Amino acid sequence: MPMKLKDLYDVPLKHKKVVLYADFNVPIVEGEIADTFRIEKTLPTIIYVLSQEPDLLVIMTHLGRPDIHEKKCFVEGKGKLANTLLPVYTWLSQRINIEFVRDLDNLYEKKGTVLLENTRLYEKAYIINRLYFIDLVIFDGFGVAHRPLIIPKNKKVYAGLLMRAELERRLDNFDLVIMGGRKITDKMALIKHLKFKNIFFGGGMCFSILKQKKYR
Repeated sequence: MPMKLKDLYDVPLKHKKVVLYADFNVPIVEGEIADTFRIEKTLPTIIYVLSQEPDLLVIMTHLGRPDIHEKKCFVEGKGKLANTLLPVYTWLSQRINIEFVRDLDNLYEKKGTVLLENTRLYEKAYIINRLYFIDLVIFDGFGVAHRPLIIPKNKKVYAGLLMRAELERRLDNFDLVIMGGRKITDKMALIKHLKFKNIFFGGGMCFSILKQKKYR
């Protein structure tokens, strides 16, 4: 994700084709969302964008970690998916007019608002190639800000309302940052830009650091 984002209020959205990059990686229990907090926090951005009358709003997010078998089932259209965004679509559809899209081949013909299926079920190149027509990207996924965006190159990226609020809450004189997570590899680009007196690592990533330091 670009380190510097332009403000959403600075761009005209009317008749534009817009991608909203969100973080809807929410817990799903027996087909129901156990905690809707992340979706609720991005809903104001969605409402604002729709108020500006774009021709198309495409909402993208990932969910969980689909394995090879689940990805194969998705491609073949067989079996039940453990990491489908269908519960998220159901929640959103009770609040806005939205369509759930799995086949991206005719995405450029769509109008209104669509939620793409879990981005981790597709090949990245497939998504990027199908989004060639978009005008701009709104990034509102603070929790996935360390990950590269799955979008075509040279598309302008603007901060969503949630992202802007999180950035404005940042203090200038942090002495300590605490990071956790399962892997360190997908966070290296972010870590290299951190400038703090102390950085504490927890979770699974700390074992990679201990191994590098020759600890057993």
